[in-house]
Amino acid sequence: MVKIIPIVLLLSGNIYGQIVLSEILSNEPEGRVRLEWLEVYNRSDLPVNLEGYILIADTDTNYLPEGVFIDGGGFAVLARQLLPDNGSDSFEGHWGDSSGIWGDSPSENYQALDINMTLSNGGGFIIWADSLATLDYVSWSIASDDGRSLERDDLLSDGSDWHDCYDSYGSTPGRVNSLIPDEGRGAFTASVNPEIITPDGDGLDDYFTIEIVIPPGARLNAEVFDETGYREIILAEESSQPVSLIRWAGLDDKNNRLKPGVYIIAFHLSGQKDDSEFIPVVIAP
Repeated sequence: MVKIIPIVLLLSGNIYGQIVLSEILSNEPEGRVRLEWLEVYNRSDLPVNLEGYILIADTDTNYLPEGVFIDGGGFAVLARQLLPDNGSDSFEGHWGDSSGIWGDSPSENYQALDINMTLSNGGGFIIWADSLATLDYVSWSIASDDGRSLERDDLLSDGSDWHDCYDSYGSTPGRVNSLIPDEGRGAFTASVNPEIITPDGDGLDDYFTIEIVIPPGARLNAEVFDETGYREIILAEESSQPVSLIRWAGLDDKNNRLKPGVYIIAFHLSGQKDDSEFIPVVIAP
């Protein structure tokens, strides 16, 4: 398993500006190409012109063009491939409405532009600067899982830490970053409600609601066993979703309803953290 190594911000002094790095996706979803991007955030209340800002991503240096403004409290995405080129993957095709034009739908209500860069999965760094000084810097040793971004914990705090995105879509381009669950980034929690179901179709307690929180970089397996130890169904297999909500209506892996009795939901965590938890539940007649 790939171990996620926390990002360390190498910053000193009050060198931050109004525009800061806010999100990075260096490991494209589903092994696809050209879908790398990063996001910056305007911490001020007024629009800011990005002309004159400098982005350094490993060996690639970009001077941002004129005419690109970020509204106060707004975001801008700098994408390796914003629009499709002869049917290629593109940011607009994956996070927009796939029209081939940026800004023509409500989901595309923030600035986005092409940047010549390649972000490494195996480790890299980004420098955000102007002509006078480095304004922000972030580095990583190993990227997040496929399609999952790295997000700044606190958009308004200088020297903020970063975390793997907890959003179910894996990233939050153009909008507020996902929040770390109250249990904390290193937590593993599993809960089942209710503990007894009566799957009779009356709309009351017909299924179990299973909520699971795992640390970024971990993998989850969730299985259901009967009292003899026979596995009835796999609810989650090698899932890296930081927050999962599973509804199980007491069916086996062939979609047959299980007989009334006691069953054990077994949760096994591997990767960054190894742990297990077992929760008994009851299917009533």
